[in-house]
Amino acid sequence: QMYPKSLSTMRLVYLAALLAPAHAFHVSTSRNICHVGPHPCKQKTPSFLVPKNQVGRMPLVSLGMSDDNDASAQDEKMAKKVKGRKSRVINGYKIASITFLALTAVMTKLSGIRASALYYSVTAALPSGLAYILSGAAYNNRLSSDTYKRLNVFLGKFGFLNLVAAALAPELRNPIWVIPCFIAMVNSIKGYGYGVLGYDKLGKDSPLEDLRSMTKSCFVQMFGLAKNVKSAGYQAAAITTATMKLAKLIEIFKLVAESGLNVDRQFLALRLVRYTKLMLLTVISLTLKDAADRNRLEGTTFIELNFMNSVAFATMAAYLSKESITPLGGTAVVFSLFAAFNGVTSVVKKRNQ
Repeated sequence: QMYPKSLSTMRLVYLAALLAPAHAFHVSTSRNICHVGPHPCKQKTPSFLVPKNQVGRMPLVSLGMSDDNDASAQDEKMAKKVKGRKSRVINGYKIASITFLALTAVMTKLSGIRASALYYSVTAALPSGLAYILSGAAYNNRLSSDTYKRLNVFLGKFGFLNLVAAALAPELRNPIWVIPCFIAMVNSIKGYGYGVLGYDKLGKDSPLEDLRSMTKSCFVQMFGLAKNVKSAGYQAAAITTATMKLAKLIEIFKLVAESGLNVDRQFLALRLVRYTKLMLLTVISLTLKDAADRNRLEGTTFIELNFMNSVAFATMAAYLSKESITPLGGTAVVFSLFAAFNGVTSVVKKRNQ
C-alpha cells in the first residue's frame, strides 16, 4: 500500500519527509510529479512537501507559456479571418466582372452591332472593367490607395442607383441585371471598408472623414489647375461628362416635379441608368487626371482605364452622330482618340522600362 493506514504512522512519514535534505526530491517542470529517491511517485505532490526554493516557480512559468500560446492562437485566428475576407472580396469582384461582361455580350447579341446598341452595352461594360481592376487591387493589397477607394465608392453607387432603377421599372428587374448590380454594390462597400480599416478592421481612420476628404479631392481634380497637357485633356473630358450628368439629373428632377406620383417610371428609370453611366465616365477621367498629375499613367490600372475610356467615348460618338457629326459627337471622338493614344504610349513606355 502507498500510505499506512494508521494516522500516527502517516504523521511520522510526513515528518521524516520534511526533515529530509532538499535534494532528496525535486519537482519536475515537465510532468508536475514528485520524484522521491530512485522511483517516481505517481501521486501529485502535496504543497507542503515542495521545497521552499521551488514554491511559486511553476505557476509563473506555466502562466507565461499560457499567455504566449493564447497570443499565438489569436494571431493565427486573425490571420485566418484576414485570408477569408480577402478571398471573399476578390471573388466578389470577379463574379461582378464576369456577370457584367456576360450581360454586355447578351445586350450586344440581342441588339446587334449598331451604334445605339453598343452605346447601351457600355453601361454594363464599364462596371465589368472596374470590378476586374478592383479584384487585382484587392489581391495586391492596394485597396487602401485613394485611387481604388474612389473607384469602390462610385462602383457601389452605380450598383445602388441601378437597383433603384430596377425597382422603378419592371422591365429592368431581370436577374441578369439585378444580380450583378447587387453584387457590385455589396462588394464595393466591403472593399471600401477594407481600404479604410484594413482586412483586420483595426484601422483608426474614420470612413465618414475619408468620404469627406474624397469629395473634396474630386472637386479639386475637377476644377483645379492641370499640371500638364495630358492632365488638361482628362480634365476637359471629366467636365464634359459631368455636365452631361448634371443635365440628366436636372431632367429627372423636372420629370418628377411635373408629374409627381403619375411619373412614367420606366422613362425615369432609363434616365437614371444613363446617369450612372456618365457618372462612371466622369470618375474614370478624374482618376486618369490624378495619375497624369503624378506622372503615373504607365501603371497597369491607368492603362486599362485609358482603353475603357477610349471605347466608351467612341460608342458615345457613334451614338450622337448617327446621321451627321454633332459638336458633342466630335468632342467624344477627340476624347476617345486622346485616351487611346495615351494608353498605347503608356504601354510602350512600360515595356521599355
